[in-house]
Amino acid sequence: LVNRKTEQTLARESGDTFREKLHEAWFLRVRSALRKLLHLPEIRLAFDPGGVQLDLPDGRRVGFDGLSLGHATAVWLWAEVMMRVEASRLRSGDGALEPSGGVLVDHPETNLDPRLQRELLPALAELYPRVQWIVTTHSPLVAMSLDDATVFDLVRREATPSAELRRRGIEPLLLSMLGFADSPKTSVPSVPPPAARSEERRVGKECG
Repeated sequence: LVNRKTEQTLARESGDTFREKLHEAWFLRVRSALRKLLHLPEIRLAFDPGGVQLDLPDGRRVGFDGLSLGHATAVWLWAEVMMRVEASRLRSGDGALEPSGGVLVDHPETNLDPRLQRELLPALAELYPRVQWIVTTHSPLVAMSLDDATVFDLVRREATPSAELRRRGIEPLLLSMLGFADSPKTSVPSVPPPAARSEERRVGKECG
């Protein structure tokens, strides 16, 4: 981020309008990604002697190390991909290059809240449309998060389009992941609410 900002400043000072606009468009994409990942539509990047900071809508300025664990995990995943894309652009000499490739992510749901489990992969796929994402997960929210993905159940050895999983809803997928979907008659045991359990204990005690 700092290198990009320096290059943008040098381009502006040298009168290279094309490169300045190129860097400006890149920062707009970065800001858009951070806004999606952090769920803060008004967040802004700030550069000061301490490095890159985030200006929050409530007026606070925080560093990336001040993010919550879930937000920091999402930003870290995005930054890992972003840095490799930037390396490809530097090698090619094309700052607008959209490199193709594959990214393997193991259990991205770790430390992520339900919203981020739903939104992380779609945000990354939108930012890098030529990258193929291969993800291992135990989260039904992650499995259903992409529109055009294929979900492989490694236990049942089945492949299902993510759109079909969305149509069925989250409950069948969750039951399958928990091992309750082998038989149509199988269901998750019901647990009575606390009040009902207390009544059962009272009745049982009186009957005994």
